[in-house]
Amino acid sequence: MFRVVLDTKPLIKLFAEEEGWKEVKEILSRIEAGELEAGLSVVTLTEVYYKYTQEQRPDLAKTRTEQLKYALYLEKLEIDPDVAIKAGEIKA
Repeated sequence: MFRVVLDTKPLIKLFAEEEGWKEVKEILSRIEAGELEAGLSVVTLTEVYYKYTQEQRPDLAKTRTEQLKYALYLEKLEIDPDVAIKAGEIKA
C-alpha cells in the first residue's frame, strides 16, 4: 500500500480552503477509506499550533491540532534530535 506523510502547508490549505484544498481533502478521504496509509510528524502538530497562535487564534490552534492528534487513521511519527536538526537545516 502506498504511504504518505502529511506536511503542514497542505493541511493549512485544507483548513483555510486555500487553492489546492480540494486535492488535500481527496487525499485525506482516501486515507480515511483505507486506500492510503499516512503519517503525521509531531513537528507538524507544533507548526499548525504555532501558525494559528501567531494569527491570534488560540481556539483554532487547539481545535486543529486536536483533530490531527486524535485522527486514528494518521500514524503519529516521532523524530529524533538529529532528524529535527537536519529538517531545520533543510527548511533554512
